[in-house]
Amino acid sequence: FCAVAALLPSVACEIFRPQDHGAKADGQHNDTAAVLAAAAAAAACGATSVPGGCELLFSGGTFLTGPFMLPSHSAVTVADGATVRAMPMKQWNAAGWTSGAFLSGTSLTNLTIQGSGTIDGNGADWWAVTHDDLHYRPGMLALEGTHGLVIQDVLFLNSPNHNIMLSGSLGVRVRRIR
Repeated sequence: FCAVAALLPSVACEIFRPQDHGAKADGQHNDTAAVLAAAAAAAACGATSVPGGCELLFSGGTFLTGPFMLPSHSAVTVADGATVRAMPMKQWNAAGWTSGAFLSGTSLTNLTIQGSGTIDGNGADWWAVTHDDLHYRPGMLALEGTHGLVIQDVLFLNSPNHNIMLSGSLGVRVRRIR
């Protein structure tokens, strides 16, 4: 997204990094508040800017976070060597998160999820838990009603439940994911 924006003189790419909102990116500290703030800033940018001019960038470490919504009109980039890791089951449950997935969105437009980094669902603790009325296991990525979606090059690892669930979406391209 931002690489394309650089080719167009009238388009300024805005990059939103969780570190700019206080993320430690050390894989130990809870970076949820910083990730939510960066994602909200990217969403606000996408709502007001030229499509393709906003990027939520995860680089330079491991971001331990709770679930978050993905932004429209943006790229979510997980750079080489970076990991976006879901909070462990114990912390997930203690926080009361009931999101159907670690990463989610409804009625999004023009979203790209890209990069050679890793999205890690931290699922090992969840796998021993059955999926019945008494237990809940979130998926990794769930998008509903998305128009214009590209998912490419990212490694999806250790999902508590399913890796990718798309419903009612149009213009979807998935390439080279692992």
